[in-house]
Amino acid sequence: MYLINIFSEPAGLFQPVSFRNGCNFIYGKKDVDNPKESLNSIGKSTFLDLVDFCLLGSIQKSKNPRLDAAKEILSDYKIVLNFRIAGVLYTIKRSVQEPKVVEFGELGYAKEMDFDDVKDILSNLIFARDGYTGVFESKWFRILIAFYVKIQRFKKGIFNDPLKYIAELSELELNVYHLYLLGLDNNLAENTFEVQSELKKIAAAIKQIQKIVSNKYKLKDAAQVSNEIGKLTAQVTRLEKSIDSFKLAEQYKDSEGEANSLTAQIKSILLENVVSSKQLADYASSFEQDTKVSPQRVSKIFAEVSEDLAFKVKKTLEDAIEFRKRLHESRKQFLTEEITRLQKVISSNEEKIKSVEERRARLFTYLSNKNALKDLTESYYLLNDRRQQLADIQANYKLLNEIGSEKSKLEVRLSQVKADYFSFIQKNEQDIQSLYDVFYSVLSSIYVEPDDSASFTLTLDQAKERFLDIQIKLPDMFGKGKNSGRTLIYDLTVATNNILHTKNFPRFLIHDGIFDGVDKAHFISVIEFVNKVVENGREFQYVITINEEGSLEDSFGNKELADPTLIEDQAILVLSPSSKLFGMNFS
Repeated sequence: MYLINIFSEPAGLFQPVSFRNGCNFIYGKKDVDNPKESLNSIGKSTFLDLVDFCLLGSIQKSKNPRLDAAKEILSDYKIVLNFRIAGVLYTIKRSVQEPKVVEFGELGYAKEMDFDDVKDILSNLIFARDGYTGVFESKWFRILIAFYVKIQRFKKGIFNDPLKYIAELSELELNVYHLYLLGLDNNLAENTFEVQSELKKIAAAIKQIQKIVSNKYKLKDAAQVSNEIGKLTAQVTRLEKSIDSFKLAEQYKDSEGEANSLTAQIKSILLENVVSSKQLADYASSFEQDTKVSPQRVSKIFAEVSEDLAFKVKKTLEDAIEFRKRLHESRKQFLTEEITRLQKVISSNEEKIKSVEERRARLFTYLSNKNALKDLTESYYLLNDRRQQLADIQANYKLLNEIGSEKSKLEVRLSQVKADYFSFIQKNEQDIQSLYDVFYSVLSSIYVEPDDSASFTLTLDQAKERFLDIQIKLPDMFGKGKNSGRTLIYDLTVATNNILHTKNFPRFLIHDGIFDGVDKAHFISVIEFVNKVVENGREFQYVITINEEGSLEDSFGNKELADPTLIEDQAILVLSPSSKLFGMNFS
């Protein structure tokens, strides 16, 4: 992958920049009118942020505070980066307004694509190795490209440890990517990371379960847990037998049912009495009959018409009254008998109600007797509590055993992985030696006479969780710029090795501020090294930020390569306090 140029659409956001083979300086120059003004915040690192943004870098404030601060300035523009991979020209465009929408494709044929799809395509285009037997995943794009694009975004800086180039990732995981970048089989590193990660999860799970059991039941270890399970099991058995001996549970149930039945009987008898009482009242009212009809008076009324008619009417009335009296006597006898019967029924029912109520009262007294139920109630409560404790502890104990079993399997697997590293070193001996050769070639070019303390090693260290330990040591690694120097040598080693052995890996390396605190003589050596690579017919772009102040002052002596004027002439972008990247301040 070779960088061509970067610009904005529409034009005008910043000066278009074309990349060249060899050193690409992003140069911070003092203003003649105001030489004391700082060269900070003029846009050098922000320019590199734009390159990284086109390479699908994040614009979130937590990851790229500068671009986040410049959102308003960038909002009406797309950033366009053109590059070449294996002879094919590509273009990529992104906007801060829609960072997940990417225009990508061969130059002149770019189209809108999903962010993740572009990431997968770029990963395979740039980083896939032909015939590689280790592990490679397309989702690694941003992890791998971050090795080649190192930009300072926070005060702390980034040049601390060359092997921990992504602070958020563990050394264990980073080993997988370092071996891939170095062209070595990373299967064992991937297995180590996978197993160690699972073991960490299991250890955390075991710790959490043990904490729960310890806090809740005051049990510190497996022996105590096992003992507690035995005790609880015995308690549950004893309580179950104790409850069975009461035989009160069924009595309680029967008594409650009988009480309900008696209540229903009382209601039924009361209803029957209500009906009987109503009939009794009706019968009593039937005794009141009108017997005041006088045949004599009626006869006198009819005598005025006819004596004969009056006699007949009188006779008829007397017969009717007589009949009615006989009928009334008969009805009276019937009603008397019915009233007597109903009175007996009501009286009997009242006795039944009294009897049933007494029985029900005795049951209610029995059922509400707390002392009678106390032992059973407490036994039931205690049994339920012990059963819950037992089930809880058994479940956690079972889970601990299952997790422990899985842990044992993983430890066996890890032991095998650990053993396999010995054969890994032997199997890859030539490739490792080739890497050593490249490293010492880079080292000797930058450190003219490196002493024996300088080294690059891949050794087995079974005391460390990653087992395979990669180390870079330099003569001045305990000096002010120790980690910048180590990063510089290691990164150039990886980049050079991939230039020699791959057709698609990045042919560029971006270092932002790496020469701050580094011996200035090493700056000249690096420039000479890059120039030598280019002179040998290789394509390699070393993109660095450099300031006129501090970096290129008298410390360099009169070396032509460090002449500020020459560097300014060769710079692909010159910025100053009066000529900032976007022509304004934004943070």
